[in-house]
Parts: sequence; structure tokens; C-alpha cells
Amino acid sequence: LMDVQPRMARLKQVVGHSAKMMPNLRNECDLPLGNLVADALRQKGSEYFGVPMDFAITNYGGIRVPMPEGAVTLDDIESMFPFKNYLCYAKVRGSGLIRLLEQLAKTQAFQAIGGARVKVKAHELVEAEIGGKPIDPERLYHVATIDFLLSGGDQIAIGALAEDVILTSVLVRDVVLDYVQGKEAAGEVIDAQKDGRVVMED
Repeated sequence: LMDVQPRMARLKQVVGHSAKMMPNLRNECDLPLGNLVADALRQKGSEYFGVPMDFAITNYGGIRVPMPEGAVTLDDIESMFPFKNYLCYAKVRGSGLIRLLEQLAKTQAFQAIGGARVKVKAHELVEAEIGGKPIDPERLYHVATIDFLLSGGDQIAIGALAEDVILTSVLVRDVVLDYVQGKEAAGEVIDAQKDGRVVMED
């Protein structure tokens, strides 16, 4: 017990504050916690790769526990992201992104995305925008994602759609930790919202 006390003290360090509890559900779209993670990936990807990320995608299954209300500790962040998933960059043509979004439309709850707005009706993609504009099938888009989704994780293979891929050693948990600590340093609470980025209708 004495040996683990220093590590336990580190894990109990408060790194941020959340305005509310954010569930990590997998059967609903447009979840605040998923939106937060996707937005954090997009932000960190833009900083890391030195080019604005047009789009970000991660999987709900990689978020293992909810974000608590109130104080958020390092232990909370590590529990949320226990897997070694890494930030990646993919350059994907618009036609490939449309195929990816059409695939996600067939699922129950899409996945967590940032930088885009989509509308699904009866599991068919009916609208898709990136940066407030319809996706251009010929344009190359900068995509922030995770290595798990490059080659078939959760039946998603972004690598097969990409014209270029860059791997990093940056863990998703550290991406979110940086985001949370940045909010705390700015005197802000974490308060991600449903914002209509994914609308799924019967």
C-alpha cells in the first residue's frame, strides 16, 4: 500500500471541472462527450500537424466511463481512455468521406465526429457538410482520427480511403487531458453540448 500511494496521489490530481455528468452511451448520436472528444482531436490534430483539420472522427467504444460532474481527476481521464489509441492524420478525398458517412448512417448511432454536420433519414445519408459547405467529392480533406479506425476497428477502415496517413505517438487520453487542462487554465468549465451535428430520423 505504501508503494502505490505516490501513484494514487497523482491520479487524484484535479485537472479540470465539468458542468455536468456526460454519459458514454453507444446507442445515441450527437452525444456531448463524443462531441468533446472529436473536437479535441480536431483541435490537437490542427496543432500537431500544422494544418487545419477539416474533420475528426473517433469511436464511442473507446470512451469507457462517463465524464463526471464537478471535479475531474487524472484518474477519470485515464479511466475514460484505458486503451492505447493514438492520434492520426489521414488525407481523404471527399468521395471517400461520403462513403464513410454513408456507412455510418447504416448504424444505430453513428460515431463521434467534429467539423461536419450530417442528416440521416431511415439510415440513409441525406445531407453532409464539412465547414458549412456540402462535401466536394474531388477535394482532399484533412482528417484527424485514431489508429484503431484506420484498418477495421468498429468496422471502419479510414486507411483504405486515405491518400496519405501519418501516425503519431500521441495518446487520445493525452489529447483529452490537454483539452481539459486548457479549459481549467482559462478558468472555464467543460460544458460540451448536443449541437445537431448528427441528426438521425426514422
